[in-house]
Order: sequence, then structure tokens, then C-alpha cells
Amino acid sequence: MCLTLGTILPRLGRTEVVAPVVAAARDLGLRVAVLGTRVPGVPSWDWLPLDTVLSHCRVLAHHGGSGTTFSALAAGVPQLVMPHMTDQPDNAALVAAAARESRSPRRRSPAPPPATPC
Repeated sequence: MCLTLGTILPRLGRTEVVAPVVAAARDLGLRVAVLGTRVPGVPSWDWLPLDTVLSHCRVLAHHGGSGTTFSALAAGVPQLVMPHMTDQPDNAALVAAAARESRSPRRRSPAPPPATPC
């Protein structure tokens, strides 16, 4: 599992969710990598380009920033969104809606009518 709080939250000291998320992931038997803040005993980096990391993530836990949210959606990586401020709750709702849509049975569109000669 990859965990990031983006670039702003760590600078504001808002990293209180990191330890419980890392502990929960370990309880589930997941390996954890943290981006954006250093965590003793856990592979962690101050910064890495997210698009190079996503292909290695089974799931991405994050703050819900637009760049992170849409990069993960584009990469098809499952997300756990923990919004903190601004547009992040809206982005979390988008992720939840996309997850519901991906689980709903697909309805086939009716076949188009046969072509009529001109």
C-alpha cells in the first residue's frame, strides 16, 4: 500500500493519520511505502513523482487532493481517501461514486436499428 498526504499537509504538520494507517496496513499484511513524510522503520520519501509510484501500489491511501485523486483514477489504482480540507471531500465523493459505478452490473445498450439505405 502506498500512502501520501500530498505536499501541503505534511508542511502544515497534519500527519496524524500516518501512524494509524501504517499500523492498520501492517495488521492486514500489506507492505507500506509512504510519500511526503518520513516514517521510521517504513520505506518513505519526501517526494517521488506519483505517476512512477502508482504502478507499484495495490492501493493508494491519500488526502484527496485533485492531482493525487485523478492520477490514481487514471492508473486504475484502488483508493482510500481521507479528506482534510478544500476540494478533498468532493474528490472523495467522486472516488466513491466511481467505485459504486464500477461494481454495478453493466446494462447493455440496445442494438442500434439496422441502417436504412439512402
